[in-house]
Amino acid sequence: MHMQRDDHTLLIAMRRGDQAAAVALWERHGARLVAYAATVVGRGEAEDAVQEALVRAIGAAHAQVAGVRDVPAWLVTLVRHAAINRVRGDRRRRGREAAVARVGVCFAVRERDDVAARVAALPRRLREVVVLRHVCGLTFAQCAVALGANPNTVAGRYREAMGQLRGLTERGEAVENERTPRGVEVVHG
Repeated sequence: MHMQRDDHTLLIAMRRGDQAAAVALWERHGARLVAYAATVVGRGEAEDAVQEALVRAIGAAHAQVAGVRDVPAWLVTLVRHAAINRVRGDRRRRGREAAVARVGVCFAVRERDDVAARVAALPRRLREVVVLRHVCGLTFAQCAVALGANPNTVAGRYREAMGQLRGLTERGEAVENERTPRGVEVVHG
């Protein structure tokens, strides 16, 4: 009978070169890590940032890996650092990705396109928290660890993001209502 290993055991085994452990960690966390990285560097660079982060995890000192208390938050932290380093290292790419993000990059959120576009339009510091909470499934405490921020700051950013999203939604509905002729029903899919 196959016993499912916890994330920490898999992380240590991956660091020791266990391919099956690396695959298992990727299957558990890969899609969410890529989705998060896309909020920082854009979809085109997200997988590369995650790959860099996982290489760092494999190369981390044994004591560092053994001391990891929350594997998903630690992996997001590594991804965040890799992604930010990519942004800082290539200003032209950052400008191109910011332009793409403004027109609505879909970053693996399987919601309606208008929701993805509205989230993508948020400033990065707000967009990160929304994706970490709703795509990666992290708690506020885990988000705080991943972002290197105070949990209250993270909660405040989340409230601000939700307020902006509500405002965008209300403005979008008002514009849609202005464009809809009287007597025509608008059906959302």
